[in-house]
Amino acid sequence: MKLKEAKAGIGRKVIYTPFKGSNQKEEGVITSTNEYYVFVRYGNDVISAATRAKDLEFIWRNEK
Repeated sequence: MKLKEAKAGIGRKVIYTPFKGSNQKEEGVITSTNEYYVFVRYGNDVISAATRAKDLEFIWRNEK
């Protein structure tokens, strides 16, 4: 994803994949962005983590 998409998607669920082909995936919610990073709250974390936009993709299933 691009930073612009992430900014428009604040509050949406995403999947983080650290590198192409990795089986390690983590679900989170976009809380904010800046000019370099997307801030995502993962799992039960209280604070958001800076994440590269290119490592994220939106969850397209029903997000209820």
